[in-house]
Amino acid sequence: MAFRKVGAALTLAAPLVLGGCVVPPALTVASYVADGISYLASGKSLEDHALSTVVDEDCALHRVITAEPICSDDKAPDATQDVAMNKAVDPTW
Repeated sequence: MAFRKVGAALTLAAPLVLGGCVVPPALTVASYVADGISYLASGKSLEDHALSTVVDEDCALHRVITAEPICSDDKAPDATQDVAMNKAVDPTW
């Protein structure tokens, strides 16, 4: 009899516990779109940008495929720094 109560409790609690494991399809699609835009703009995913920020290095998880280190000390050049350097070299730019 005790096993029936435990089984019933687990059956009722399972959707509550496992409900957080399933991401709604709309959120999944939005995540793919955001990652795609990020890849087009910078060549890195949102996760790559987050990892780069946390470790303060240039990180890209896809480098595992090419047997390169995921993170390198070389920071990716920032577009604002590039513009500032061009203006410093050529003030007419």
